Amino acid sequence: MKKLVLLVLVIAMIWPGTCLGQDEIKIGFMNILSGRLALFGRISKQGADLAIDEINKAGGIGGRRLVGIFVDTEGKAEKGVALAAKLVNEDRVQALLGIVSSGVAEKVSEQVKDLKVPLIITTAMTNVVTGEKCNPYTFRVTWTTDQCLSSAGQLAAKTTAKTWTTVGPDYLFGYESWDLFQKFLGQNMKDVRFLPKSQVVFAPLTTSDWEPHIKKIMESGADGVLVSLFGGNAIDFVRQANAMNFFGPERTVLMSVAGSMDVILGLGAELPPGVWIGTPYWFEANRSDANRNFVAEYQARFHVPPSYAAETAYCGVRFYAEAVKRAGSTSPEEVIRALRGMELDLPVGKVTMRPGDHQALFDVIWGKASEKVTLTDRRKIYRSWDPIVSFSPAQVLPSPAEAGCVMK
Repeated sequence: MKKLVLLVLVIAMIWPGTCLGQDEIKIGFMNILSGRLALFGRISKQGADLAIDEINKAGGIGGRRLVGIFVDTEGKAEKGVALAAKLVNEDRVQALLGIVSSGVAEKVSEQVKDLKVPLIITTAMTNVVTGEKCNPYTFRVTWTTDQCLSSAGQLAAKTTAKTWTTVGPDYLFGYESWDLFQKFLGQNMKDVRFLPKSQVVFAPLTTSDWEPHIKKIMESGADGVLVSLFGGNAIDFVRQANAMNFFGPERTVLMSVAGSMDVILGLGAELPPGVWIGTPYWFEANRSDANRNFVAEYQARFHVPPSYAAETAYCGVRFYAEAVKRAGSTSPEEVIRALRGMELDLPVGKVTMRPGDHQALFDVIWGKASEKVTLTDRRKIYRSWDPIVSFSPAQVLPSPAEAGCVMK
């Protein structure tokens, strides 16, 4: 009998966190928490913290507290890889969540096959992690670049703009956004023209002076502009573009990922009416109880409406917690089985984790900035959206086979 007890203790030491009888379940949250995109990461942390606190107040998962360990990738792939290894091997987390940068997401998604822990991506959009580089350990609860740009293409086809250019970040996301926008708009509109690479703008994330780039766009003759900037870059661009009379009825502007509250509140009334804005979640677009409760709790705690980065982080934690609950274990293989095909009612609406590629299915949103401004309880203002247009997964998301996913 003593030998049996000793064997059980040894097994528990070798495989910590597998059975639900222990005190804590640790998850590692990887985001950008410094530099120009730090606010984006902090907003994501707020959503994750809210979900963790709600779960723990309700008794945890099988009586175990959920604990988040938050680290700063700085948006650098090599640092993300090092931090992922540390979180799993030293901090003993049972899952990895988060990630803003597509480059970091791609590398860590490959890495978790060796680390053998689930990864739930909550912000990064690059198609490959649920496409040609999909794997059993990687899941995503935000939209893909395909969903974003397919909906943008369908929306742009209904405008009067005939000649398009772009301004975006000088890395994978910016290039991929422009390539896909041309593909999808071309499918929906035959008499459209796209400016060549030499005439479009891709600027480093460190850019603060946008005047020469804005001037280049204004002189290009394009009457349609896809803006794939986000965070502080999007705010700086809009403010400087306002000063140069960039916005007006003669130019259609689609801001594909500017539907984040850091941008919306940062600009306030400076956000020009008539600009189209894309997002995987907008807090005023869904009247469900799940969304009303989430918005009320988030605003009571943080005094601003929730951004999509907060909502997707919240959803990621909720998905993982429910998977552990259903599996009755933190065993990676059992959690993965529980996640595949799971359907939850979340703030964005009913969300299903598609088994074929581990991509979450939900409607994505575009809204047109209106003249109406609203005041938050901290005396910050934002422009409401009217109209708000939603796109279902069937309208904008390729099948796993079309996306190139072969799940092994």
